[in-house]
Amino acid sequence: MRILFWPEFPTMDGYTLVAMCHELGYEGVTSPDAPFDIAVAWADVTWMQPDDVLEELAGHMPVWNIDCRDISKRTVDATMRAVFGYGV
Repeated sequence: MRILFWPEFPTMDGYTLVAMCHELGYEGVTSPDAPFDIAVAWADVTWMQPDDVLEELAGHMPVWNIDCRDISKRTVDATMRAVFGYGV
């Protein structure tokens, strides 16, 4: 499986996603012009801005987290409370 990470590539080993991909034998791709199976919106920021490349890709293939634009502690805590009944 080849995964496009856009607009940034998660290069640090500390990211869980990097470890998961490595363990599963998935290959990371850094260019939307290269062949890939799925795309992941990736940037090491709390609030991600909409990206034209990802929006265009989402029209014809999966972009797993295209709508995940806010990973602030407040939002993550509220989501955990809604899903699991307790926060972080």
